[in-house]
Amino acid sequence: MGGRIVTIKENPLLALKQAVELLGGQHGAARALETRQGSVWHWINTQKRVPANLAIKLEKATDGKVTRHQLRPDLYPSEEVS
Repeated sequence: MGGRIVTIKENPLLALKQAVELLGGQHGAARALETRQGSVWHWINTQKRVPANLAIKLEKATDGKVTRHQLRPDLYPSEEVS
């Protein structure tokens, strides 16, 4: 079946996983966010959204490689959208 490929820009969970990988795993991400590793695990494994304030912290921690727009498009729409 010719399914469409979903990119990080379209999928907040993929964006979160990318950010976690860039920060050295769940423990590294938790340290960068000043939260618990269990919280990071919860967001990934229950497909819960990253809290808005932590989406901004993740963007900064990854030097903008993963953006708040990718993590929370419901709150931070892409700058391309007017």
